Amino acid sequence: MNLVRLSTELASLAAIVIGPLPLAAWLVARRQSQAARSCFSQDVLVFITWWCAIEVSLGLVIGLLNLFTLAAVLIGEMLLFLAGLALFLRAPQPRRLGAVKSVPRMASCTKAEVLLAGVIGFVGVVMLRATIIPPILDHDSLAYHLPIMVLWHQTASVVDWDGWGQIGRYPFDWQVLCALIAMPFEDDFLVAFPNVIAWGLMGLCIYRLARQAGAAKVHSLAASSLVLLVPIVRHNVGTMHVDLAMAAFFLAGLSFLVSYYESRVPDDLAGFLVSAGMLVGIKMSGQVYGCVLAGMAILAAVALGRRVGTQGLVSTALTSPVTWCAFGVCLLVGGFWYARNLLLDGNPLGLVSVRVGGFTVFPGTMDPEDIRRTTLAHLFDPFSRSHWKVLAAVVVEHLNVPLVPLALGGLLALKACLNRSDTRGRLAAFAVIGLLVTTGGLYLLTPYSGHNGESQWRITPYLGNEFRYALPFLGLLGVAAAIGATQSRIREDVSVAAVLISGAFVVDRGTVKYLIVAVLAVLAISLLVRHVRRLGGVMTFHGTGVRIAGTCLLLGALLAGGMIARQEHREDSKRA
Repeated sequence: MNLVRLSTELASLAAIVIGPLPLAAWLVARRQSQAARSCFSQDVLVFITWWCAIEVSLGLVIGLLNLFTLAAVLIGEMLLFLAGLALFLRAPQPRRLGAVKSVPRMASCTKAEVLLAGVIGFVGVVMLRATIIPPILDHDSLAYHLPIMVLWHQTASVVDWDGWGQIGRYPFDWQVLCALIAMPFEDDFLVAFPNVIAWGLMGLCIYRLARQAGAAKVHSLAASSLVLLVPIVRHNVGTMHVDLAMAAFFLAGLSFLVSYYESRVPDDLAGFLVSAGMLVGIKMSGQVYGCVLAGMAILAAVALGRRVGTQGLVSTALTSPVTWCAFGVCLLVGGFWYARNLLLDGNPLGLVSVRVGGFTVFPGTMDPEDIRRTTLAHLFDPFSRSHWKVLAAVVVEHLNVPLVPLALGGLLALKACLNRSDTRGRLAAFAVIGLLVTTGGLYLLTPYSGHNGESQWRITPYLGNEFRYALPFLGLLGVAAAIGATQSRIREDVSVAAVLISGAFVVDRGTVKYLIVAVLAVLAISLLVRHVRRLGGVMTFHGTGVRIAGTCLLLGALLAGGMIARQEHREDSKRA
């Protein structure tokens, strides 16, 4: 392994990742200054959402200019970094330090919370390893996801491409982000790393929505952990499927909307717009889920208008420059691919014919009726014993043990809808159950949710792979489970036990060595934190030396880890 080459690759990757960080941090600090109070989970949600949107926006702009090369990307990242740093440094010092103060302290967390956070962190390390070492062998990833990225690199453009039939007309926001991350390398090394971000974002949004609905912290963490442990969720981290990212931004949009409804912070509306744009730009079915977000936004606007007045609501939303910037980002990341399709084919949906009441709005070669035949709602026969046997088998394989406590919690949420003593909790439960029914119906009507067109219109075990279309429903089921457990006063240790038992069933036994490493890392960090606290005065006088030593250790660890991971990835690729 060439150390110089590896160092160059990692340095380029670091520049790509770091580029939007100051701008995202400034947006977090700005949002904190507007809110009466802020929490760490909300700050992280704002940070990740904007980081993803900024990266995708940069990729689309340089692709539109036919400059989709590593040099142009690094220049763009440098400009973003300098602009964000200038904004961040101009902010008052208390605002800049707000993010640090919002980090939860270990002493304020209960043992159950620490244990659940440790479980999520451990599984996250396993997911990260799954995106670094093994090569991607998924059929769809090899058939068109990865080839499209290669073609973008060859043509230095994300739009100068016409082929692959309807697949060539899909929105590709997430592939743009993956292509940027993989750009410093000559293979698929780290190309799926953004999926780890989407995995974490989905869990964060489930926790946020549950807390916003009044669920207890431990039950919210447990429900989030259970969803992240579901096999179909973890499996999609190691592929180039975009369903996990789409579900994450759908839930993020809901969380931002609830935050704006509760606090009327303008930057929460900006986060909602950015999430909606990413949702629509990641997958074509995201348009339907975007309509769900739009419907919820209308309901929230009507409710807020009655409470604060329409004029006050409009003035609050339109006076923020970040809201207008978010609207522009929403149009870019959400409308880019559909505008391209409209220019190329005269149809924003590409080759799919759009008809309303017998009138053809947009012509196309693909008949919507043929697409409807691929849906689970059309193919599944509730009176067929064989269909139920196939469904039961794929549920056990792809949803497994975590589904049991999630389903039980969902049933308890239904019971919470009848609790007249808690009006707010009952309304929250009603809202989540309504969204569950909506997203469940959308899953049944999603094209190819029944089969992929190669099984002679039959229900087969391939149905399990299509469970990824139900990830928005699964995320909301986690929210409902947290509400149900809280409203029914389930003991915290029961929720923790459900997570541990589920993890024991679904986590690969070969990851025990990573558990040992994770435990040792936690012990080392805890000792370091304790040592730093005891020597706080010394750290004040020798801060520069400590920073230099820490930076050298971090760079050394990155080089060593990168070298090992790179070598293992290449060896696995040769064996594949």
